[in-house]
Amino acid sequence: MLELGANCAIWWQFAGVSGILTEMDDLDRSLLALLTRDARQPAAALAAALQVSRATVQARIARLIASGAIRRFTIDAGPDATPGEVSAFSLLKLASGDPRPSLTALGRLAWVTSAHTINGAFDLVVEVRCPSLPVLDQALDAIRALPAVLETQTHIRLAEVRTAGGSRRVPSG
Repeated sequence: MLELGANCAIWWQFAGVSGILTEMDDLDRSLLALLTRDARQPAAALAAALQVSRATVQARIARLIASGAIRRFTIDAGPDATPGEVSAFSLLKLASGDPRPSLTALGRLAWVTSAHTINGAFDLVVEVRCPSLPVLDQALDAIRALPAVLETQTHIRLAEVRTAGGSRRVPSG
C-alpha cells in the first residue's frame, strides 16, 4: 500500500493475478459482481440474491480474500469529494524487456494510482491523480525520468462516466 498524504491511501496492483480465475466458479463470479456494484451489502442480502445460505456467502468471501481475488474493500469517492483534483492517463512506451521494474518504480510515485499493461503502440497506461496542474506536471516529469520510459502521451480526464451498473452519474451539461 502506498501512502498519499496523511489521510489518503491507494492500493498498487500489478497486472494479472495468476491462478485465481481458474479456481473461481459461477457462484464466485456472481458474488464478485454483486460486491463490485456495492461492497457494503450484508451477507444476508448477498445470500438472498445468490439463493444460497449466509454461511456459504461468508465462506466464499473468506476464500476469495485468502486467494487474493478480493484484495480490499474500499469506497469509490465521487468527484465532489475531491474538488479541483486533476486526473490524467499517461501512455508509456518502454524499452523492450520486462515491464516489472517500471511497474515497481511507478508504484513508488506518490500520485500514481494505477498502472496497467496494454497492447498496441504503448506498453503501459498509468493513472495519475493530483491536486493541481503544477503537481501533475511534476508527476509526469518523474514518470518520464524513469530509465525504461522512452515515450509518453498524456490525456487529462475531463469527466468520468460509468455504464452498465457503474456508480458514476453522467454529467448533465
